[in-house]
Amino acid sequence: MLRKLSPEEFEQELRVKGMDPFPADLEEKVRGILDQVKKGGDAALVEYTRQFDHVQLTPKELEVSQAEAKRAWGELPLPLVRALERALERIGVYHQQEPIGGWQYRDDQGSLMGQLVRPLDRVGIYVPGGRAPLVSTVLMTVVPARLAGVREIILCTPPGADGRPDAHLLAAAWRAGADRIFAVGGAQAIAAMAYGTETIPKVDKIAGPGNAYVTLAKRLVFGQVGIDLLAGPSEVAILADETARAEEVAADLIAQAEHDPLARAVFITTSARLMEEVEESLSARVNGLARREVVQAALAGGSAAILVPDLEAGVALANLMAPEHLEIITESPGEVVGRVRRAGAIFLGRFSPEALGDYLAGPSHVLPTGGTARFSSVLSVGDFVRRISLIAATPETFRQDARWAATLADLEGLTGHAAALRVRLQNEVSSKPDQVLREAAGGREGSFSKPAAGLDKGFSGGARPLTNSAVGAGHNGDAGTTGRPVMLSQFSAQFARGARLIHRQDLRRAEIARRTKETEVVLRLDLDGQGRTEIQTGLPFFDHLLAQIGRHAGFELEIRARGDLGVDQHHLVEDVGLCLGDALNQALGSKAGVNRYGHSLLPMDEALVLAAVDLSGRPHLAYEARFGAKRVGAFDLDLVEEFWRAVAASGRLTIHLRLLAGKNAHHMVESLFKGAGRALGQAARRELGERGIPSTKGTL
Repeated sequence: MLRKLSPEEFEQELRVKGMDPFPADLEEKVRGILDQVKKGGDAALVEYTRQFDHVQLTPKELEVSQAEAKRAWGELPLPLVRALERALERIGVYHQQEPIGGWQYRDDQGSLMGQLVRPLDRVGIYVPGGRAPLVSTVLMTVVPARLAGVREIILCTPPGADGRPDAHLLAAAWRAGADRIFAVGGAQAIAAMAYGTETIPKVDKIAGPGNAYVTLAKRLVFGQVGIDLLAGPSEVAILADETARAEEVAADLIAQAEHDPLARAVFITTSARLMEEVEESLSARVNGLARREVVQAALAGGSAAILVPDLEAGVALANLMAPEHLEIITESPGEVVGRVRRAGAIFLGRFSPEALGDYLAGPSHVLPTGGTARFSSVLSVGDFVRRISLIAATPETFRQDARWAATLADLEGLTGHAAALRVRLQNEVSSKPDQVLREAAGGREGSFSKPAAGLDKGFSGGARPLTNSAVGAGHNGDAGTTGRPVMLSQFSAQFARGARLIHRQDLRRAEIARRTKETEVVLRLDLDGQGRTEIQTGLPFFDHLLAQIGRHAGFELEIRARGDLGVDQHHLVEDVGLCLGDALNQALGSKAGVNRYGHSLLPMDEALVLAAVDLSGRPHLAYEARFGAKRVGAFDLDLVEEFWRAVAASGRLTIHLRLLAGKNAHHMVESLFKGAGRALGQAARRELGERGIPSTKGTL
């Protein structure tokens, strides 16, 4: 049923044919549709709806009312309502963790540079509706757009035989928060959102998957509007060794093949026995399928089975394919994933089938296909915001840099640029950076926080403020004040229809200052951050390690520390650990409703670390790690254990850290800090629907 190819044959097929399955003449057909809608507006939409969907609608009937969509939600059976609610919850919580915040820093002269993040004003979501009502696609696209704070979300999906979109799709669109819904499908829907018609407004960006017509239309309108990615016919690559179960592999191949006759299911294995068993299981399973003809066409088309000599060769083929979905079903998938460079989404182990990701694992299932994972990424909250550079130079910075900029302008022959710089050098610079910043933020005080008074004393350069207010402009354009770059307050308002998502009113932050005879430490921590860090301890490698904690935990972490490092590093490292533990303890507060437990099995090349955390209130460190080297750079690796012992003691945490494998000392210690950071972030995260977690010490 699957074509059996050698690795060389599969590689040659990819290189010669590529992954683009679209017929060469289809682009001209799509271009014609786009042109007609651009010229004819609603009239063209009505005609194409009649021609392609066999439905006669008037321009007024193109839009589905919110009342109709709400009524569809109310008519859903209870089990489906619960499934959709669970999916909304999982998808929403996942996308809240995305680090999309703006950032800023001050140079030695006090100039402020940074990046503002603002949500798009209007986006268009396309949801296919031909072979099956892709309700999950509604959630996977609308939820991240709503979290980003997009002002208006419109959704286009094809009409059914009665002229209305599938009722389940309407219900999900209303529940997820789509503002307007239109019964328009295909390339004509893409044209309407890109150019605008009398009924459908022009959008800033189009997102969502579709068939060949839709994907080509998105490719052709790019430039008029933004697009998320080119999501064409679906595909999966399954990399498996002899430990995989044939019936599960076959089921996953079929699950992908039933999407579309052009879908591609590629099976790469090191086991000839498994390949034969999978083939037998495929033959047995296909015959009883409702979509048997679709599956058979897909499996006999671009799909294939490839036997490779080892997993390294299998990974090389997967990287060459750059598949939309990559399942790794091997004895130790964590050891394999580190070598994967190209994929839309990766599923590790037999309990992470691609089908789980299609519905409610959390990440969006809108992924790059056709090899475009070489340069494209999964749809995320970041796809629905714009990033704006911010520059506010002080007179000192300008005087230092303007002459060099003018020299470069002269080189390029842009004398006007050079003159704009030199005229200021000849005059007194009178503008004030803070005033410029207030104007850039719309005249609002507090849009950019300054470092707290006294916290920068004794340190070079200004401390970067731990604020996300540069992000999160909501529907009224006001900067957010919740300390998170996504609009949780706004998001909860949009989901006031009943979604059970996290709504953080309280801020879990701490600020610690510690001074001893040997050291000075200032530390700021925000548990509900986006993984941004600013670390200065005088030990570059230690700075790098501390940054991994913040990034992998999703904490905002700022540390300024100094000590007599020429004499002894021990005091500074231990004191930073004490401050971090104290900050964790303070920021967690009562610990009500947190996960409490967190763990991570984290690979980094050849290194592998197991980290586990319990916010139990009982300080304990279990530490097993030998690095095979005394130092990395100037940093003494014996101090790693002392650091974590200090964190556990002052934070009243139970921490287990075990180095399972590794050869490179840098990789080993870095993976330990990354793993510990992930475990801490997981343990400190809020647990949905919990008022408290039972504990032998009471209730957390």
